[in-house]
Amino acid sequence: MMEVRALLACLLCLLPVCAAAQRPLPARLACSSAATVLTDPKYPGYPTALETFDAVLKKAVPVCTQAVQENPGDELSTASAATVLVFASDLEGAVAQARVAASKESRDGLNLLGVLQVQGHGLPRDPGAGAELIRKAWRKGSPLATYNLGVLYAEGIGVPKDAAEAFKYYHGAANERDLPAMLRVAQCYAEGRGVAADREKADAWWRKAAEQFDIEVRDHPGRLRERTDIDSARLVAWLTAKANAGEPWAQAFLGRLHEYGKFMDRNLAVAMNWYRKAAEQDYPLAEGALGHMYAIGSGVPVDRDESLRWSYRWWGRLCEKERTAPAGTNECDRLAGDRYDPQRATPGVSSMCLAFVAESAVTACRAAVRASPSTVRFRAQLARALGHAGQFAEARREATTAANSGSTMAMVLLGALEQAGTAKPLSETRPAALAWYRRAAASGQNEQALRLAQSMEEPNSEQARDLQAKLMKLSEERLAATPQGSYQDQLRAKAEAGDAEAQFNLAASHETFGPKPNYEEAFKWYMKAAAQGHAGAQYSLAWMYKGGFGVKADPEEAIRLYRMGAETGGTQPRWELAKMLRDKGDYAGARIQLDRLVLSDDLRAIVELGQWYEGGVGVALDMKEAVRWYDRAVSRSPWAKFRLAAIYTEGKGVPRNDALAFKYWRELAESNRDARNNLGVMYASGRGVAKNEATAMALFLEAAKMGSYHAIGNLQPMYEADTGRPADAKDALAYYRKGADVGVPSAQYKLGMLYLKDGPTQDYRQALDWLTRAGSNGDKRAFEAVADMYEQGLGVEKNAQMARLYRAAAAKDVPQWAGPPPGFVFGAGVDQSRQVAIRSAGSGVAAAARGDMSWSVVLSKPMYTPRERSR
Repeated sequence: MMEVRALLACLLCLLPVCAAAQRPLPARLACSSAATVLTDPKYPGYPTALETFDAVLKKAVPVCTQAVQENPGDELSTASAATVLVFASDLEGAVAQARVAASKESRDGLNLLGVLQVQGHGLPRDPGAGAELIRKAWRKGSPLATYNLGVLYAEGIGVPKDAAEAFKYYHGAANERDLPAMLRVAQCYAEGRGVAADREKADAWWRKAAEQFDIEVRDHPGRLRERTDIDSARLVAWLTAKANAGEPWAQAFLGRLHEYGKFMDRNLAVAMNWYRKAAEQDYPLAEGALGHMYAIGSGVPVDRDESLRWSYRWWGRLCEKERTAPAGTNECDRLAGDRYDPQRATPGVSSMCLAFVAESAVTACRAAVRASPSTVRFRAQLARALGHAGQFAEARREATTAANSGSTMAMVLLGALEQAGTAKPLSETRPAALAWYRRAAASGQNEQALRLAQSMEEPNSEQARDLQAKLMKLSEERLAATPQGSYQDQLRAKAEAGDAEAQFNLAASHETFGPKPNYEEAFKWYMKAAAQGHAGAQYSLAWMYKGGFGVKADPEEAIRLYRMGAETGGTQPRWELAKMLRDKGDYAGARIQLDRLVLSDDLRAIVELGQWYEGGVGVALDMKEAVRWYDRAVSRSPWAKFRLAAIYTEGKGVPRNDALAFKYWRELAESNRDARNNLGVMYASGRGVAKNEATAMALFLEAAKMGSYHAIGNLQPMYEADTGRPADAKDALAYYRKGADVGVPSAQYKLGMLYLKDGPTQDYRQALDWLTRAGSNGDKRAFEAVADMYEQGLGVEKNAQMARLYRAAAAKDVPQWAGPPPGFVFGAGVDQSRQVAIRSAGSGVAAAARGDMSWSVVLSKPMYTPRERSR
């Protein structure tokens, strides 16, 4: 997991009392987040030292005081405030708020009030009444209450002393991944308390606790303490022996104990040493912890490169495994082969892994194309590599060549390129992208093309049904070619034997194979795999709980599972978690996740924060801060570049900068119609460049051909004024025809009148056609001219009734041009790179192209490229 905590700096952004300039968050959410940050070591931002803990607590108290004042009787506010006030030693206030929360049946309020009553803190000691409150919280599913019942039975507090009952509750809490409970279970096995002594099981639970990794700096206020201490000397000696024997989980946990000063004096140098030993054995938790220490300068100077290098090592290993190929394999195939390409020569690499070596792949594939220019596969893979390197224009050229030679992979890539790297809304990119996906899917051999096309078709349409039939046929062919029985049978046998990976793949197959997804069966197997800690299954379950696939929608459970995935190093679960917290209004919690992602140089999080500051979402509106975030993303995010160009063009909250705005509009114009329109406005008005109406007009025409309605609005007055009109009548026909073809009413009217006029260009049929189009687009003069044609019989039979109809239409009080006014387009649309969710179902066996899946599974951008890896 990437344990990159933002610590106090993150909390200073989190709590509204920390900065007068920051727009206050809803106090109840800020208080809830503060309480979670102070109590949950698995939660991002958890303080790792007493000095930072106290500083965070100091900020939390006034926030929670405000929360209960604004929301008297609110369950969330009162339970959170009670927790914070216990930490602050305000027992009277804590008891008052805990009572209110308990009266609302809050499990946290019931448990905390029970603990305070058992201890006699802030109210008369009454172990029996306290135990009953704790039991009530346990019935409501409180994990802490489960642990506390273990303490009560172990000590005989408020209940009869019963070691066996104590062990039962400790074991239940341990199964919920509660680390103190795991240590208690180990001690019970070691000493034979409530269970038969079993040294092997004691060691196993110590190991589980070590692998759980996260420790509370201060005991949770809602946790009772046994009078019998954990045998820490024995535990540390056992861990040290295991660590010296080379066990990475023991080394990592010893590092954590030294870092937090738990069971020993705090020693950051020793912590770093143990973390490094485990990290050098490729232990992800230690790699994340080491990255965290470099990120915040804990025991070492701050070093962002070292932080990212250690945090992303696990991903590098995964990609190296993907790129494994037999000796003699062409480097282009090894680095850029697509697992869905029917022409592939290797198993292929995922889009994300290609993104890390895109430049090397470009070099290898250029060489392959030079050596064998007729091999379509090499050219398609070159296009794929170029796309991942951000060289979209060249990627399109190479992909078009390969697609014209029959490469379905290139066709899929062209569909993705229609959607990637643009600021256009999905509705605008859909037709062109779908056309490419349909073309690739027509062969019936490219599963990715079939799924992408299916995801964009109207449900239950003839096209969707045809694609589903092709997918079924492809699946049947794959199964028939599988030796020793069907793939499904083999998977089921392994899954039923308890193989977590097989359970995961079996679940995925239920989503993918068959006439329609069987989400209920998929859910069942994902649950089994997730129970064994399978990260992919946990992520898939979160997606199912979020969307209600195979199970009743439960956003809170989805959040819990995404958080679990984030804790084990997943950037995609962390991003999904951030979005869900943002959408429910928990901006504080979302900000913590975004800050963690930013430390990993996650482009989505960087752009998201820019948009927060630009729109005043969860923070005070601050255009300078928005520009700072967008600047950080500008080289990688066309959407951020569009927003910067718009901000500098408008001078919105920052000084207007025409030169920089022009630069950005020009860079975006190749693939973005609105940017091309805006570049035309810059030329038309002489902003950032010498005024040139001819160039402006050409840009507007190109933008209009790309579908820009605003460009038509800019062309309307230019054709009305005959801007740049040639004197020769035949040349004028071509001049007006360009505007008429893209739908400019004034150009259509003048073209029609030119055809109507006596002379070499006269053509009544064309005149009637263009004047009718112009009138239909709002030009009343055109309908008057059509009426004249019917009255005079010009190219049509005289018809007084038709003439009256057209004059009546011309007399209607409608604007000549009802489209957008001339000028800039500042709306950047939806940033598709932040809308998608990548979810792989199975280990390359099947891909679940459901839910939010889109072009991002074809074309990914790396968040970090390890500097020591060229391949």
